Amino acid sequence: GVVWIRAGSITNNGTIASRGEKAGDVAAPSTATDGAGGGGAGGAVFLATASSVDCNGPGLISVRGGDGGTIVQQGYTHGPGAGGAGGKILVVGDTACTTDTGSGIAGTVFTDGTYTTAVHYGAGPTTSTDPDYQGEALVEPDYLGADSDGDGITDFVEVVFTGTDPL
Repeated sequence: GVVWIRAGSITNNGTIASRGEKAGDVAAPSTATDGAGGGGAGGAVFLATASSVDCNGPGLISVRGGDGGTIVQQGYTHGPGAGGAGGKILVVGDTACTTDTGSGIAGTVFTDGTYTTAVHYGAGPTTSTDPDYQGEALVEPDYLGADSDGDGITDFVEVVFTGTDPL
């Protein structure tokens, strides 16, 4: 999903989120023919203000990806689901908000008869900080003219329209 807010100023006392969903777990795979599903990718949050985005206390902006599905029966040969990638955040205006662009974590499958050893079985990412699956956050007081990487395309256009890296 997408969260798009334009205002004179924004006060965030909680969480502004566009997160990916966790995939469902596979509880009784003895009759199933597939592994678990992958987590949903994080969405996008765009906040534009004339002055600032104020995050009082625990204020958070989150576009974290959803976790992959887990196989909850041991000995099953189909794999768990991959975690969803993190999304994108663009804040236009000054802010000190905490951002979360982490990915979801891959599901697991039990490899022993005691349900104690669970592995990702090749699915990734195995941590929410894997750089290959991270989203990105950009705080830009002047989005109309800023071009952080000097490629001739403004940071705003790169983040919102082309999906390219503005840094």
